[in-house]
Amino acid sequence: MGANVRDVRGARTGDLPTGLGRVIAAQPLRRRDAGGTLGDLQTRRSGQPHCFTHGDTQYGLSDDELGFRDERTATLGELVTGVGDRVGYSYDFGDGWEHDLAVEQVGVTEPDTRYPVCVAGTGDCPPEDCGGVFGYEQLREILADPSHPEHESMREWLGLAAAAEFDAARFDIDAANQALAGIDAQTAGSR
Repeated sequence: MGANVRDVRGARTGDLPTGLGRVIAAQPLRRRDAGGTLGDLQTRRSGQPHCFTHGDTQYGLSDDELGFRDERTATLGELVTGVGDRVGYSYDFGDGWEHDLAVEQVGVTEPDTRYPVCVAGTGDCPPEDCGGVFGYEQLREILADPSHPEHESMREWLGLAAAAEFDAARFDIDAANQALAGIDAQTAGSR
């Protein structure tokens, strides 16, 4: 019998309807690895401050000032054991990206499947340091309006040859899984 897996759906909370994804992760997946998984899935570097919240407890990089429990000392499987279990994920405290992670299914690993694996997603990831939900909406408006005074500077800031290269609706599942391949993953049946 294979190891337990969690089919987890992640969604940004707030007014931003993009960036939904589903990842199947084999246990044990450490909270730190899950932070990397989310960061990689969203094409972000995982260097931004982040934390997981379960009940009244926050897990992040051990920090006495913030009061986080060390996320490297336990697995997500200890928090989310069954269908419907949830955990919050906050990323980049300055921009304030909030996510809700919910277990949709619990199963067992499949032979020859590498975990974690992205099985679905919608919407591209907002760029780093764009100012959170409000800043991202502003950026999208600026890029859509060539006459906007900040149009060229925002295009250059994003490294785009043309604003049309920016597609907030795009989701590349192959790129997401390529990024996830860098996570210290478990291959079913490799023990």
